[in-house]
Amino acid sequence: MNLPISIVVRPPAPPPIGIPLPAGGIYKFIQHDDLAKDIKGQRIRAPEVWPLYWVEYTDLTEAWQWYWFRVGLVHPYTGYKHWDETLLESWERDRLCSEWGSLTHGAKAFTNNYGTELYKDYINQENLNKALPRQGAITCCGNIHRIIGGSTLKGTPIETLDGRYPPPPIEKVNRLTRPDLIFCAVNIPGLKVSGVEYPLIVSNGINQGRVKADPFPNIWGIPTSKSVDTLIPLRTNGNKSDYTYERDGVHYARNYITTSRLVSFSESVVPTPYVY
Repeated sequence: MNLPISIVVRPPAPPPIGIPLPAGGIYKFIQHDDLAKDIKGQRIRAPEVWPLYWVEYTDLTEAWQWYWFRVGLVHPYTGYKHWDETLLESWERDRLCSEWGSLTHGAKAFTNNYGTELYKDYINQENLNKALPRQGAITCCGNIHRIIGGSTLKGTPIETLDGRYPPPPIEKVNRLTRPDLIFCAVNIPGLKVSGVEYPLIVSNGINQGRVKADPFPNIWGIPTSKSVDTLIPLRTNGNKSDYTYERDGVHYARNYITTSRLVSFSESVVPTPYVY
């Protein structure tokens, strides 16, 4: 692929350094498009999502919406200090509520066609006479997931949250405790030149020559000029799973990821899901 554009813009802040891998599991990460070079091709100016084997949607109840808002926007916004939106300034809450509406819009990756612009939005108190929005069972490249078995015709089995049940306690399942279940949304930036789209290419450092992969821009610019992680809970509709179970008060469902996209790593901490 001929890539004449070599630009790096707005380098994102990396996630917290040294998030330890949770004990008692085997973890692999999903390879980015530029290294995988498979049938999926290279996404440009698009989310670098990866579907699970069962992609069926799960309702975003009021409890799940508040859980996602707190674990996915408030927690990273505060630098992983807390997830209590009532401790924020009113303008900060308003901004994050606006970003919630953007993140969960039906034209976006995770609530495709079932977003909060048309369905119940408990965070912004809108459309409360409508049906519930829904979340699909997808993840993003660059993230780690817990492997719970050998490769099958469905792919490699991974542990996900069972979306049929109420969300887990946030102190038990958040980005710092279970980074395999609360994953980073990853976007591939790009430019259009003479009607042709090109990805941005990292111009220096250890990833020189790689295609750039950024955080979703939902929290960019607040409170600093650097990007912040936008996080998504990994959920499966347990009605479609071949195995569901409960452990320590958290409900899980087995799902599968394409085996050829999974890569082992030797670090004892979570590798960054971004390329910059």
